[in-house]
Amino acid sequence: TERVVGVCCMLTSGCLWACLIGSATSIMAGLERGQVRFNARLDQINMVMHQQEVPQKLREQIRDYVHRKRDMDKSEQFLRVMELLSPHLQRQVSRFANDQWLQSMPVFHRLSEDVQVEMTLSM
Repeated sequence: TERVVGVCCMLTSGCLWACLIGSATSIMAGLERGQVRFNARLDQINMVMHQQEVPQKLREQIRDYVHRKRDMDKSEQFLRVMELLSPHLQRQVSRFANDQWLQSMPVFHRLSEDVQVEMTLSM
């Protein structure tokens, strides 16, 4: 009976471990969905540029544009989310999102926190 209990415990723990790994993998895949979509789009662009024999310098400019466009899209998405928040939450999120660069510039250290937050909100 000890063997049966041991085998049952091992089977149960193996199943639980598999569920845990599966859940973690699916969460990570969901978090990177936007990056996967961007990489697929960039691969498609690279393939077309290769097929059309686009010059290397122009390819670099196109890739640079695509990357900058993605960054702009992220900024626009951030602003849309900010519009959904209350003014108080907007101030908190803005302060958190911009704190690193505010702290890296000594000229802003003398300003009050309210002025710093208002400045980041106006950007």
